[in-house]
Amino acid sequence: MDKNYERKKAIENLNIINEELPKLNKIFKEKGSDSFSYHSEPATKIGKASGNSSAWNKTAFHEAEKYYNLLESIRYAEYKGDEEIGELLDKTKDGLKDVRMTLRSLEGRTNLDKTFAVLSIGSVLAGIFLLSPNLTGNVIGNIAKSFGNILGGILFILGIVGVFFTFKR
Repeated sequence: MDKNYERKKAIENLNIINEELPKLNKIFKEKGSDSFSYHSEPATKIGKASGNSSAWNKTAFHEAEKYYNLLESIRYAEYKGDEEIGELLDKTKDGLKDVRMTLRSLEGRTNLDKTFAVLSIGSVLAGIFLLSPNLTGNVIGNIAKSFGNILGGILFILGIVGVFFTFKR
């Protein structure tokens, strides 16, 4: 194929993607994760521009990412010094970043959230363990009964608060 034709097609597709990504992001923000598996006009346009005309909302985002990565990988070999394509790729990168942030906020818990949940539940269990003299016999580390109760109470309360905030999300 003619390199000039490929360049024009790449510019046309990047312009479509850049125009439609904010609209797709708005759909995700307004309708939440329920919108992932639906078709929308922005998804269809992004899909066509990136090679998957039957893309659903979330799939369209991933197709746009693949197309961006493809063009970025050949940017310096094929379009070296082409400022227009460079600017469009930078704009696409920013648009994809915005949508990615929205998707991450909608998709659920991060690893930090999971770690916090495990620590909260562990704290509740440790608190119960230290508060129960029948289980420990108050011989854990030669701690006094009152200190064990205080430590157990603090761990139990911190654990309950942590569990509350974990499941409140």
